[in-house]
Amino acid sequence: MEPNKVIYHFWIDVCYRKLADSLKANNLYNEDVFHDTLLEIYSNLPEQVEISVSKCTSLFVQLYRKKFLQNISKESRYVKFETPILELIVSGSSPEEEENNGEAEADILPHLKKVANRVLSPDEYRLFNTYVAYPTVSIRKLSLYIGIPCSILTKQISKIKETIRNNYPITINI
Repeated sequence: MEPNKVIYHFWIDVCYRKLADSLKANNLYNEDVFHDTLLEIYSNLPEQVEISVSKCTSLFVQLYRKKFLQNISKESRYVKFETPILELIVSGSSPEEEENNGEAEADILPHLKKVANRVLSPDEYRLFNTYVAYPTVSIRKLSLYIGIPCSILTKQISKIKETIRNNYPITINI
């Protein structure tokens, strides 16, 4: 085994628990980021230059800080709805549907979903269900939740509406 890898393994044996406990005490511990950092240090160990245990700790702190901040940035890109939207989509019901109690919209919606399921791709159909289930959610919030830009989402919804209008047997206003 290479000398640097031996030093790395020794460092892991000595410092692993201490590093994890230190991060947990400061409320900065993220297990995925922690292990990704350890793996990246191991895979990028220099072969020509000998490293020391203190150098491993220094590398870990610098790389963990960078990865931790990247993870926070990545997590903040998405919006989390208060209600479990995906469960409602899978179940096929929505709060608005349950409140309609037999109105004309509730009578047409199952037929629209059948047409949509027949003519749309699976991804488009899921987007259609999300859009129909939450008519009060803005396009901006929906795009943040899904993770695509508003302009693309608007184009996709327009395309879905046009496809359904062209394939639905009677005239409807979506």
